[in-house]
Amino acid sequence: MKKIKFRIERWGNSIVFQVLEMDERFRSNDGKNNYFVHPNGITIASIWGPELDDRYVHLWGNGEEEDNKVVVRVCDTEEEAVEYKRKVVVALKSFAKHWAGWEDDSDKIEDKTIYEF
Repeated sequence: MKKIKFRIERWGNSIVFQVLEMDERFRSNDGKNNYFVHPNGITIASIWGPELDDRYVHLWGNGEEEDNKVVVRVCDTEEEAVEYKRKVVVALKSFAKHWAGWEDDSDKIEDKTIYEF
């Protein structure tokens, strides 16, 4: 499974977003919220459920019943929507590569016969 699979579309000055799959290691749990801050100003977060706003992209969180939710953000102009979509995609791509929670657990080796990495 990939770390994140999502759908994002621009309809005029609106952005439509849905998380399709997400690695469960990022899901907030036990009162702990996960964050990844990208230099472009977008913060990827797991708190409750999917949401878009000026600075945050919320992925799946404690509200598992919200996982399939489709969210919409309306921008002032089509140009702003184009730029916002680009920033979200760039931030999510970087998140999938660089979030500290993805660190390799290579020191933990299970004793089994078939291995897969």
